[in-house]
This record gives sequence, C-alpha cells and structure tokens, in this order.
Amino acid sequence: MRKFTNFSKRYLTIFLILSGTFLAHAQVKVSGVVKDANNSEGLPGVNVIISGTTTGTVTDIEGKYSLEVPGSDVVLKFSSIGYLEQEVTVGNRATLDIVLEADVKQLE
Repeated sequence: MRKFTNFSKRYLTIFLILSGTFLAHAQVKVSGVVKDANNSEGLPGVNVIISGTTTGTVTDIEGKYSLEVPGSDVVLKFSSIGYLEQEVTVGNRATLDIVLEADVKQLE
C-alpha cells in the first residue's frame, strides 16, 4: 500500500476543504408566492418539494415559501389538493412565483 508524504497529505487536506467550501456555496435559496389562478390570492398549505426527494416545505397562510436547493438545475414540484401539480426548474432565479390552476376533474 502506498504511503502519503506530508506534501500529499497537505494537498489532500486543502482539496477536501476547498471541495467542502464549494459544495456549501452551491446551495441556492429560492422563495416566492403560490397563488390561485382564479382569484390571484396566496394559497396556504401548498407542498413545495425538490423533485425526486422528500426535501421541501409548505406555503404559509399568505402562500409564501422559502427553500434552500442544491443548485440551479433543481426542479421544484408544487402540489395541493384540488389543484393541478406543477413542476418548475429553478434556473438562475432566486424568486419563483407560481400560479396553480384548479383541477376541475378532481373536484367533480
């Protein structure tokens, strides 16, 4: 088995520290308001989930949410009973306002 020299250990330590710093900065904070398409009022209790995970949040009484995501390529899934689910890629936006349409078929 190959032994690391002091130089190699230092190089590896610096690399790991810088990698951790980069990953910590990769977090992006996204916030916004989810509104009803019919009356433009904020929707409370909407699930905002990072697609493919169980990480997410719920909108407050005014329909506002805030969530840290691991990068700009993340897709957020917005869902609530009685409304059509919507998926949106974060991209380079820090504010992401959403309008949900009523699910007429589900209401019948």
